[in-house]
Amino acid sequence: MTPPEARILHVNDDEANRYAVTRMLQKAGFEVIEAINGQEALQKAAQLPDLVILDVKLPDIDGYEVAARIRANPATRLLPVLHLSAHLVGVEARARGLESGADGYLTQPVEPAELVANVRAILRARRAERELRLSLDQNSVILQNIADAVTAQDPSGRVVYANDAALRILGYDGKEPFVSSDGPALASAFEMLDEGGDPFDPAKLPGRLVLNGAPEARATIRWRRRGVHSDRWTVVQSRPVLDDNGKVTLAINILHDITERRRAEQRMRILSEASAALTASLDYDETVERVVRLMVPALGDWSVLHVIEDDHVRWVACHRDAALDEKLCTMAKEPVPLSRRMVLPETLFTGRSTHVDYDDAGLSSRLTNPESAAFVRGLGTRSAICAPLMIRGVVLGTLSCMSSEANRYGDDELRLLEDVAHRAALAVDNARTFRHAQQAADMRRDLVAVVAHDLKNPLNAVAMAAALLSKSAAPGSDGDRARRQSGIITRATDRMNRLIHDLLDVSAIDAGRLELELQSHAVGPLVSEALESMTPMAQERQMTLERAVAADAETLAALCDRDRLLQVFSNLIGNAIKYTEPGGRVTVSAQCVDGALCFAVADTGPGIADEHVPHLFDRFWRVRGRKRDGTGLGLWIVKGLVEAHGGTVSVDTAVGAGAKFSFTVPLAP
Repeated sequence: MTPPEARILHVNDDEANRYAVTRMLQKAGFEVIEAINGQEALQKAAQLPDLVILDVKLPDIDGYEVAARIRANPATRLLPVLHLSAHLVGVEARARGLESGADGYLTQPVEPAELVANVRAILRARRAERELRLSLDQNSVILQNIADAVTAQDPSGRVVYANDAALRILGYDGKEPFVSSDGPALASAFEMLDEGGDPFDPAKLPGRLVLNGAPEARATIRWRRRGVHSDRWTVVQSRPVLDDNGKVTLAINILHDITERRRAEQRMRILSEASAALTASLDYDETVERVVRLMVPALGDWSVLHVIEDDHVRWVACHRDAALDEKLCTMAKEPVPLSRRMVLPETLFTGRSTHVDYDDAGLSSRLTNPESAAFVRGLGTRSAICAPLMIRGVVLGTLSCMSSEANRYGDDELRLLEDVAHRAALAVDNARTFRHAQQAADMRRDLVAVVAHDLKNPLNAVAMAAALLSKSAAPGSDGDRARRQSGIITRATDRMNRLIHDLLDVSAIDAGRLELELQSHAVGPLVSEALESMTPMAQERQMTLERAVAADAETLAALCDRDRLLQVFSNLIGNAIKYTEPGGRVTVSAQCVDGALCFAVADTGPGIADEHVPHLFDRFWRVRGRKRDGTGLGLWIVKGLVEAHGGTVSVDTAVGAGAKFSFTVPLAP
């Protein structure tokens, strides 16, 4: 029988979870002993298993306290502890677990592969520490072949051992001058940042804390060799090596390189924020502003977007310093002629990304235009990257990021900028297309308004001529014929005038230029006037008009434009009369509902099929197959007028049950 890979103490009071995790571990080749509470866990920890997997939420002592007691006991303080919780899964719980002495923190449900991988990683790290305590020399081959960096410091802080992974992660070619460096000298060679991007205090380095008596220490650090752009993120975990008297003889530091993960996280975050920001609006000016502000400070101290517009280049800039940002914004108000190639990015003309590091000599050689060189130098720029905004092989512009730090950028940053620039190009192209479409729509609306307005005068002349013709026609058959013809002309001009008014209303509503004269108007007289104006049309169709104003609404007043509200009534009542068979009934009602006036026009007509209802208020939409006059604008105008008053319009209908159109307007104060 194959011996077990390791002996693991599994502590969990939940029988089902305990059984499931134990089976995972046993299947992976581990021997498992179990405990169901904190006290039993402490007792069995004294048997020195290879690893303790510890639930946080226990019935007597919580997992944090159990881990702390294991660390406080000299006999068990080196036992590795892995928290595994199904309840406490937040960032604070994880942080507390690690601070209480755990080596890792997983949440359930957990995949078997992930659990086994974490268990083996922790066991591997502890095993390396034990071997180092026995003999660093004997285990150098093993250490040189593990992926994690391992270093050892003597009590003075001097580095006495470093494996190849440590040298690679920290950017050294050979063991000198890294090995044998003292602590302060080593710390001064790096710029160290914490997870929030703030300077990391060298006094809090895990190795230094361990040498000063801490049983263990852990930190996430971003390392940057001074003068070299080679950021590395590592999780540093340090533990002491004690002699027989309990005195610290070495600090063993294990650095787990998480650089690729952090870069991927940053990349995904920036691209996600870019996608969200660039799709938030189709406004062209807002889009170009969003593009440039996306990059600061994530990819530099300042950023600039150049966009080609006809024969000039528009540019928008953003700086992390408020004073310089204001200066840039003022300068960016003036576009640059496309012919001034010397002051524009070369990428704008070549379509190729660039990566530049400046010193004083290099700045002058690359920026031969003194104006550009002085401008860049004044902003303290030492390095820059630039990527094209390209759509269908055409360069729309460029996106650049600049930093006051030399050697700030590498290939990863340039690729990230290219990805953002690609998204920015799509956003700028879409915004530009939308702007052109809006301009075209505005031109069409203006043209319709001008044509409709200019048609009114000749139509009025035609109407007046028809009226004079009718009045001046002599008695007799010839005169009757003339009067009939003039009647046809008059009715045609009336229809044309209604169409012109509709087109003017459409243009005003579309452009947001509809003007309302809001005043207080009594409900009762409004409804009566609306019915009175439509009575001749109803009588011609042999239909009944009914008035149904609620008693409490009769004396109320609406805050409205009287003529526009009567236009709404005219359209709705006119439609009801038009589509209801002779002998039918149209009822106009009014009542107060939820603090607003609700008017309704109901008929006894054929009703409207369900599939047509969603389109009733669409512009130019008419029910197919109905042989009725109309442009399909009436209900669209009704909706626009009601919404301009701050109200809503709706319809309640069914085939064979008539239709009821309702709309609301505010009450007068």
